[in-house]
Amino acid sequence: MKIIHICAAHPSSGAGIAVTTLNKELNQSEGIESEIIGLDYSLQGFKSLRKNTIYYFFWKIRQIAQHLILKVLFKESWIFNFNLNFATGKKLDFQSYDIINIHWMGHNIIDFESLIKYKGLKTKIIVTIRDMWFITGGCHYSLSCRGYKNSCKSCEASDSKLGSLITYNQWKKKQEFLSDIDGIISISSWIYEQLSISNSNSNSVIIPTTVSSSIFKITEKGKKYTGTINLLYGSTNLNDPYKGLSYIQYILDNTKTPVTLRTFGSGQITSCNPAVTIINLGRLEQTELVDLYNLSDVLLFPSVQEAYGKVALEAMLCGLPVLCFKETGIEDLIIEDFNGIAVPIGYDSFYKGLWHLLKIKIDREAVRVNALNHCSEITTRKTIEFYESTLVRTN
Repeated sequence: MKIIHICAAHPSSGAGIAVTTLNKELNQSEGIESEIIGLDYSLQGFKSLRKNTIYYFFWKIRQIAQHLILKVLFKESWIFNFNLNFATGKKLDFQSYDIINIHWMGHNIIDFESLIKYKGLKTKIIVTIRDMWFITGGCHYSLSCRGYKNSCKSCEASDSKLGSLITYNQWKKKQEFLSDIDGIISISSWIYEQLSISNSNSNSVIIPTTVSSSIFKITEKGKKYTGTINLLYGSTNLNDPYKGLSYIQYILDNTKTPVTLRTFGSGQITSCNPAVTIINLGRLEQTELVDLYNLSDVLLFPSVQEAYGKVALEAMLCGLPVLCFKETGIEDLIIEDFNGIAVPIGYDSFYKGLWHLLKIKIDREAVRVNALNHCSEITTRKTIEFYESTLVRTN
């Protein structure tokens, strides 16, 4: 079986790391050849489309057009990506592959029309839903907006009727595409539920994102940072609105108990509370994260929308309990008072949830054993089984 993964995300992003890990695991499986195609990146097994000069020229035209549309018509362009089907230039050819697995289709990496031509042929198309982009008219996360439940006909991020027309057309195009392809993988129950509001594809499953248990593990039994309660918070971008930084700020502003908060990812957090120490560590390698997970007391994960929460599973593989919100993808991982707690979205509930979790005696070895049920060895096997069943189902 020959597989091509399409991923426009950077290899160091959550989606990029998940796809890279899956690609590696697939290539270690008998009878499978797997590769990744991306944009400018040539890291960790990504084949760069920049080397295709004709493709790259027309891709730049589409990117410039998208930038102008967002700047003129939309207020919050950070959450948007469109799929533009003009100036596509030379079409990419995937006929030699059995499976095209699309993971992250932002930045106009490829248009829907170039993919749907494979409908009914040997090559099958599977989409892995890693955020809300395939469900909305352009948002990767909708935040408080629920317009995607009504076809994105009235876009909150645009004051223009033209903006709403664009998001409606994008939403409609995505739903038609998802209905026509051969299979869909949702990485959590929450994202599956959001998808099912408007999608009718019957070959749809839930398979968690891929995290390696050989990298993330318990390394220092019983060893902790000393002195205060040690909290951990991390994300690719700490300040992304959907990541819920304000809920962490609420804890820092109100605690009278000494706490130390360590952060990883781009961005800075500050506090004037004398009981609080903050150590912003910036971007870290996976091996450095293992030490942080092992030596902290609780991982704070206040995302108000999250397709899965790879960081939460990494932490649990290292025995670290997690505090998160209900009605997010992370809730799939939580067993209350065993490996963490999921609380209703709110400042007071998150604050009280932290102190409740700190009072519980956590068996970190048991937390890891349970997390192994969600790790790459399991999810890769399920992914292969889904590939195989899709090939049989549609041939």
